[in-house]
Amino acid sequence: LITSSDQFPELAEARQAVLVVKEKLDSSISSYRKKLANRNLEFLQVSGITHLIELPVDAKVPVNWVKVNSTKKSIRYHPPEIVAGLDELALATEHLTIVNRASWDSFLKSFSRYYTD
Repeated sequence: LITSSDQFPELAEARQAVLVVKEKLDSSISSYRKKLANRNLEFLQVSGITHLIELPVDAKVPVNWVKVNSTKKSIRYHPPEIVAGLDELALATEHLTIVNRASWDSFLKSFSRYYTD
């Protein structure tokens, strides 16, 4: 709702932090393409879970990858770097929510002095 980065620079910084983390997560797919020798590999989102790597059941994956869910033909994984990135994204998003709330309260206080009881 609040779009003025001049009036609320901390809000703009928090939004930028979320974008940076998202870009970092999204750009990591290239390393997994190389690691798995699959040029067409893309992240999936299933049931609200983002950045899943879907591979056939018989595919070899590192032992530290976390199995998130599966079907008869495929298994969806989160590599440890993605788990850490998603934690970082959740933290940045939560910080954005807090800063957004504080900015909104500040905005309301800025003109409430004109409407005293």
